[in-house]
Order: sequence, then C-alpha cells, then structure tokens
Amino acid sequence: MGTGMGGSRAPLFRRRKGSFLEISIVSLADSRPFSLNRLTHARVWSAIDALARRYGLSPSGLAKRAGLDPTAFNKSKRVTGEGRPRWPTTESIAKVLAATGASFDDFTALIIAEPRRRNSAQPIPLIGMTQAGAGGFFDDGGFPVGGG
Repeated sequence: MGTGMGGSRAPLFRRRKGSFLEISIVSLADSRPFSLNRLTHARVWSAIDALARRYGLSPSGLAKRAGLDPTAFNKSKRVTGEGRPRWPTTESIAKVLAATGASFDDFTALIIAEPRRRNSAQPIPLIGMTQAGAGGFFDDGGFPVGGG
C-alpha cells in the first residue's frame, strides 16, 4: 500500500470493514492529511455527476466525451440486476479526467464535498389579486403581459 509523499506517513489506503475504503488525502499545499472516512458508491457517482454538470454535460455526454459507451454512466447501470453496487473503473475515471482536463484533486474534492441538496420546493413568486388587477400584469383577455 502507498505511503504518500514522505516515508513516515500513514498509508493512503486502508481496507475497512464492509465495502468502505479509508483514504488519507494529503494536500500538497499544506501537507496536512484529510481523513475521508468513507469512499462510498454514492459519493463516487455523485462526483461523476458533478463533474458532468461542471462541464455542461449529462452523464451520458461525459461518457461519450471520454470515449466510453454513452450508457456507461446511466443511473440504471450503477447497480447490478442482483442489487449490488457497480463501481466505475479506474480506467473510466482516468478517461473522464483526461477528456475534461480535470485533475484527480478536482475529482477527489467532489467526492469529499457535501452532497448537494435538491431544492424541489422552489418558491413561486405570487402577487395579490388586488395588485394583479390594478396595474399592467394582465391584458384585457386575462393573459399575462411582459417578457420572460
């Protein structure tokens, strides 16, 4: 197992109980280790999705750009028919990084980052009936006016 930059550091990779892998990531800027307790299936796939979004692509578009089958990163292919997690290969990740120009540090930062929370309940701007009827929001036929 690797030991990082200096010979006296703790191993970079340690096998943990279950399907988790403990990784110590050392920032080259400050040489302080950051312990990532769990490298999970969900976080790796979330990082791939985030990388695709960063470059204005869908997961399918990212796979195509990397020279992979366009369905390689489909959500339906992330779990086997038996329900076991299917992890992306290191070769796939390397191809994605080469195709986007992102570094491995960029990718691991996306893994470490807190998952984005979906805000499915986005507020819809409303105005009162009195305000709507008073001025310029609707035409004589009752249709909204204005651009947008």
